[in-house]
Amino acid sequence: CMPLYAYFLAFFYKLPGLDLDLIVRLIQGLLGAGVSVFLYLIGRALWNRTIGVIAAGVSCFYAIGIFYDGVLVPASLAAFLTVFSLYLLVNIRATQPLHFKKLFFTGLVLGMSVLAHSAALPVLIFLFFWLWFGGCVVREKRFAATGVLYAGVLIVLFFPFVRNYIVAKDIVPFTSHAGINFYIGAHEQSQGKFSLPFGQGAGPREVFRYSQEMADKQTGKKLKPSEVSSYWFKKGLSFITFHPFKYGQLLFKKVFADKGYDADFFH
Repeated sequence: CMPLYAYFLAFFYKLPGLDLDLIVRLIQGLLGAGVSVFLYLIGRALWNRTIGVIAAGVSCFYAIGIFYDGVLVPASLAAFLTVFSLYLLVNIRATQPLHFKKLFFTGLVLGMSVLAHSAALPVLIFLFFWLWFGGCVVREKRFAATGVLYAGVLIVLFFPFVRNYIVAKDIVPFTSHAGINFYIGAHEQSQGKFSLPFGQGAGPREVFRYSQEMADKQTGKKLKPSEVSSYWFKKGLSFITFHPFKYGQLLFKKVFADKGYDADFFH
């Protein structure tokens, strides 16, 4: 997972004399409840109270969200930070004149949401267009507003970048597992669901260890973490290039498996 959740868990697991698994799950449940609250506030601010209630209601009874609140994965933390950052942006949009302190704090929260889950990265691209063409910032302040917001983001992202370079002597902005994750979903034995291509355990440590060992073995040299990620990413792209029809089948399997259909239909 992205680094923030590891630090999140480490903080609580350092506390003595508590049922830490239960504590973390309860906190994640509160984060899930916070998502519903902020969705209500966003819906009310952008449309009306009814929309806010509907958005919060859907979130409250969203089965997958409830499930992940009770599992030690970063989904709850990432969802909370992302929705909280969107609420802050909506609040900034409704507040005039522009408050740069609020904008900077929003950047910090957005940076943390990226460190919680990489799916938040595209938000940073859309934010640029929102600042420049969304009508929320007057023309004279667009450069300053953009700089302040992204400064907050970059300050947060700077810390794991430096930590990774010190520990691994390698340039790894966040984590080095993107390549193997991509390859898991794009290789000849893929079934449209998570399955480790090495025929070993499916835990994160096993995935990273075997991906490193296999990459080193097949290249005949000791690779850095970024090189391992690049190696598996290229292998995944090679599969897509030479087997586009099969990869298309895999994409359909993933879509329809999410809808509850039998993936064997596409064999």
